[in-house]
Amino acid sequence: MSAKSDHLVISVQDHVAQLIFHRPPANHVSVELVADIADALLAFDKDPAVRATVLASEGKPFCAGADLASPTGIGGAGMGGVSELYDQAVRLFSVEKPIVAAVQGAAVGAGLGLALVADFRVAAHEARFSANFVKLGFHPGFGLTHTLPRVIGAQRADLMFLTGRRAAPVGLRARRRAGGECAPGRRRHPQDHPQQTGRRGPRRHGSRAPAADHPAGHRGLRRGCGRRQRTPAGPVQGALRGGGLRASRLAGARTSA
Repeated sequence: MSAKSDHLVISVQDHVAQLIFHRPPANHVSVELVADIADALLAFDKDPAVRATVLASEGKPFCAGADLASPTGIGGAGMGGVSELYDQAVRLFSVEKPIVAAVQGAAVGAGLGLALVADFRVAAHEARFSANFVKLGFHPGFGLTHTLPRVIGAQRADLMFLTGRRAAPVGLRARRRAGGECAPGRRRHPQDHPQQTGRRGPRRHGSRAPAADHPAGHRGLRRGCGRRQRTPAGPVQGALRGGGLRASRLAGARTSA
């Protein structure tokens, strides 16, 4: 099964759906793109042939955020355009089936928010994550004040929010892929992997990965492996519309996270 729209390619193989979006040159999100992604994910929830979804993009960056500068972008419509984007974005958090984001490059602003909608992230070595809202002079959006602390902890999240620093994929990804290879491809099997030898002898495929592949933030990712834990709609809606939050409401959102 496969389908294609202007900026979205959809395919299903072996019970795994693939959503690949492409909006050159930087894969900026738009209201239409987020609406199309939400429509596809919610449709997969009702499709018994789909058990999980891989969300990926084409090009160098994963997603450079929302286009706020272009007159034809989201910013061209003022705050009305941003509100319309978040009306569609909040639908993403009601998806029930597992989502894995394949992040091959920069995930900035709304792009970071889109990556954190997923339950897990597989990131290339070149991937970078940034919540750059403070450099633009407004509150973090796309639900990040709720989702980011849940993945990397409150202190690391505050550091990203308050400084706008770019973070390497440590704590934000479940597994690293070398050489930018993180886009969906042929399913791998145990016989595809040679035995890996360490001080304690050969390690077969499926055994626990070396400590280098398990950063501190990975514990937070593993916590929800056994049972899918969806983000409550209330805190997310508040965080999505963060531009109007007061400090007290922001503190409440962080406490609930």
